[in-house]
Amino acid sequence: MFQLTDLPDTLYLEILTRLTPREIVLHRLVSRASHAALTRHDLSQALLHVFFPRSLECRILRSQTSFENASTPPDSEPPDWPAIFASVSRRYHNLSLGRFHSHTTIALLKDKKRLRPFAPWNRLLRRDGMSAPLQQHDANWTYDDGVLVYPSPGTPPVLKALDLCSGSEAFVPFDLTAKIIRRMRLSSSVLVIEWAEEEAFHPLNERDVAHRHFATAFDIHTTSSPLLPGHGPAPEVSFRAEWKIHYLGLPLSSHDRLLSAHSAMHYAAYAHQPTRSPWGEDLPLERLVIWALGAPSNFRPSLDPTSSRPVDDPGPEVVLRLANSDLDHWALRQHDTPRIMKLALDEGHVFLQEEDHLWAAGPQSSSAPPARHVVRSTGVPISGTGPRWVDECGAEGDAERSFCPATLHDSDDGRSWPGRAPCWRHEEFPYLTVSEVVDPAAGTRVCGRRCFAMETVSASTALTIPEAPDRAGSDEEDANADAWAGRGEVQFGDDVWRTVMSGAALAGDERWVIGEDAAGDVSVVRF
Repeated sequence: MFQLTDLPDTLYLEILTRLTPREIVLHRLVSRASHAALTRHDLSQALLHVFFPRSLECRILRSQTSFENASTPPDSEPPDWPAIFASVSRRYHNLSLGRFHSHTTIALLKDKKRLRPFAPWNRLLRRDGMSAPLQQHDANWTYDDGVLVYPSPGTPPVLKALDLCSGSEAFVPFDLTAKIIRRMRLSSSVLVIEWAEEEAFHPLNERDVAHRHFATAFDIHTTSSPLLPGHGPAPEVSFRAEWKIHYLGLPLSSHDRLLSAHSAMHYAAYAHQPTRSPWGEDLPLERLVIWALGAPSNFRPSLDPTSSRPVDDPGPEVVLRLANSDLDHWALRQHDTPRIMKLALDEGHVFLQEEDHLWAAGPQSSSAPPARHVVRSTGVPISGTGPRWVDECGAEGDAERSFCPATLHDSDDGRSWPGRAPCWRHEEFPYLTVSEVVDPAAGTRVCGRRCFAMETVSASTALTIPEAPDRAGSDEEDANADAWAGRGEVQFGDDVWRTVMSGAALAGDERWVIGEDAAGDVSVVRF
């Protein structure tokens, strides 16, 4: 008896494109012939190209077929393409419905003596007797490119680097003894840990003492493949360098703040401190310093009482230092009403992203707030010479108070470049977008928004499927079709906020989202 599977591959594939990916996977159960056809590796690869051309797995497949020498090594396990197509189909089906496939909780160290992040600015949003944070503490974990680094409880506590793809983890060789972690950040395969000595170094006045602050960097590399989930070795962690991030040291107080950013080549830090002057000078001390990380260096200034780096050492070196008057020149001085929310770097510039809001309140809020809202990104050349880059985004000023149109600067390239103002923060006014996970290559986005007591987590994808013929379907199928058609975001259930947005940070990519739950532990939600 003739079956559809007996058709030539081109015709059979054309018929399959009239179905949804979920229906194709379910169709494997119809008969033995269907199962045999739909679990063919070549057909699964073709379906991946048709339905999910921007998915991570399909991008890897294209890169492998583009280079003759990129074939799978003979001693490694070949990818299971039928399973990959089913997994990717499930992923985008869940994203289109605002659901997740699995949820994993990873316990975090909760020792406030060892973990003391820098305080955010003393300002918040306030309106009609309600208040909400405008900025929150940095997370005590960090994620980038498939690797999660977190402080693990134990005796003694340690830092671990977990490869979410393979499930393997490694210890970060950083001794927590007599150290206070102020911030951790993983970016460009470089982990930077900002920390202070537990013992005070010298007094600043009768009330405050300074602690020496350092940054320790590690290179982290993974060799696992997204095509072989659950397989692969642990991340490779190697010491990169250590340097002093403040020449005098900082008190462990909520008044001394430091923002930072790093790339594979540079590290930038902005410090904002009260003067503590006995002569009545009250303007804060501000300083922006940039280091070139250089080659790996074994010198550790924390172990040298003089902290004097050898002249011939290849390690981090200061390439730009801007103090109060210099920041005035670049129109970046913050004074008593700081607006800087984030530092960022590209190859040649450091960017300071600022934000102000009509509803901002608190001791450090602006005395002359904007009529509506403004976000701004200002770029300074790392060389110290050249023009200043400024990109600003604010309300259109209409009677409805529409803040930062969602269509402005929303291209993939523009959104990921730090020189663009973060217009996404207020694209759905009066909601504040607290955090977002954007995977530009995949065209996916998950974001958490808050409007005082109202909280929501939403997802959107840029993928589309060929239009299917008219047919009766369930409400779930209709909702799925709407999402596939790209008609906007879909919201997750109310419990997802407590699952991943109890902190201030979201991270991840198209495969998963990492956040913080109400207990202060890391939540990994997989789609």
